[in-house]
Amino acid sequence: MNFLLKQWHRIKHSFAAGKLNRLSRHWSLKIILPFLIVAYFGLLDFFDELEWIAKYKEYHLKAFFFILVLELGVRILDYVRERCEEVVTDKHRSVLTELLVSVSVIVQTKVTRFREALPRIGTKSPFDVITKPDEQINVIGMRIGDYLKSFGAVPEDCFDVTVMRSTDDETWDYEFKLQKNFSRPQASRLMDRTVTSTARFAFESGNEQFFASKFTASQDGKYHLGERDKLKGDGSIYCKPVKIDLPDRTENYVITLTTYGTTLCHPLDVPSTDVWTMICREFARRIELELVLLSMKEWKARDSELKRVNRTTKKK
Repeated sequence: MNFLLKQWHRIKHSFAAGKLNRLSRHWSLKIILPFLIVAYFGLLDFFDELEWIAKYKEYHLKAFFFILVLELGVRILDYVRERCEEVVTDKHRSVLTELLVSVSVIVQTKVTRFREALPRIGTKSPFDVITKPDEQINVIGMRIGDYLKSFGAVPEDCFDVTVMRSTDDETWDYEFKLQKNFSRPQASRLMDRTVTSTARFAFESGNEQFFASKFTASQDGKYHLGERDKLKGDGSIYCKPVKIDLPDRTENYVITLTTYGTTLCHPLDVPSTDVWTMICREFARRIELELVLLSMKEWKARDSELKRVNRTTKKK
């Protein structure tokens, strides 16, 4: 059954954006076939007394009906293509509309927190009072989950958002985990040079990575299958590396969005893959902004402590 479903997905997405789509759109099928039918029909109708037609009339009729059936098949392909394109287009429209709503919620949450914090600033640093990266990343993570669940992309417990962090490219740990109860490989294990993980691949390349199928990515040596993957089944993964240069050091992060048991789109569906890459990128950019603020906030605290220690030393 899974094999049949997989083949149906291949055919459907091929009609929507693949080889069958290009075939049914080809100009030769839309121009030459109709012209050939009309020309052949006129030839058989008006010049049926010609010897080479009359003598082989049975074969000419078979050839004519063959071309007619071929044209009918092309029209059916064209109809199926249009329906598949409509389904994909409607899905993309729904996905992008919901994305705008999700981004609006994230921004509004931050604006509300800023407004509520303003009366409490007093003599404190506005940056310390207003900036709450940890809280905002959690809001973004939960909103990503709500977004995926809103149109049935993934079930309740089949998605995760994590942020891994390192200051020396060697020692990695999780800075943020949306699903607190999930068992997952250690960050240092995923970022080990001997492990073929998407996070490591993204970090080393310096570019975002999206794989619609983690199983396919694993076969290509670009994903490390964990226990949850083996338990839940195939899913999708997006990783974005973030490098933040501070006055005293460099912070490295890897943002990961992943699903378990269901893929966000079919690996062969290039348009949907591009759309989901863009969607994941938009969510990751908002997490990246909070990571920049977090790094700035921590650097400010370290710098203030260093200045305090220096003042104390000078007094002595």
